[in-house]
Amino acid sequence: MAYGERGRRTPVVDLADRGALERYRPADPATVAEARRLKEAALLDFGLTESAVASWLYAKCPHQIPTTAVDTAAVVASGDGSCLLLFNPDFFVRLGLDGVKFVLFHEARHLVQRHLFADLELRDDPVFELAAEVSINHVALVRLGRTDLPLLDGRPTGIDPGRSTSCTARTSPRTAWIRWRTTSSSRPT
Repeated sequence: MAYGERGRRTPVVDLADRGALERYRPADPATVAEARRLKEAALLDFGLTESAVASWLYAKCPHQIPTTAVDTAAVVASGDGSCLLLFNPDFFVRLGLDGVKFVLFHEARHLVQRHLFADLELRDDPVFELAAEVSINHVALVRLGRTDLPLLDGRPTGIDPGRSTSCTARTSPRTAWIRWRTTSSSRPT
């Protein structure tokens, strides 16, 4: 699942095919250049306090590809033992530096928490997916000293762990239903 998306969608190209990703509906070259500049500035901005984030992304994702094949950003396994960092140039430019920094921290946490290596049953489980997104966004908010998710067109991007949320998800091969409620003043119960 790409950053901020809800639910799975079928990829428009093979997400491990670097050439196809770069060729798919290429963004305007100026937008791509600005998105790359924002990505590099955000990684540099992590500095010493969050340098592990940049290290994880550089070490684990040697290919960082601007592509419109994803709506936001994502890390995916490439099949050769490395991962790809995919980012939509238009999304990054619209988010700006602070938003890009948050999204890169979020994607790095997927690597740190080894979500790409979870069993397929877990990766297909909407409860696991929701829990991963909430925990990653919580850590990103705390570590980056933020109180809110990045905004795009005045709306938060991603799942906000601190807002009142009611979510029902059905676990995959089982038929159990989980009801999870959080409020801004309490933790999940």
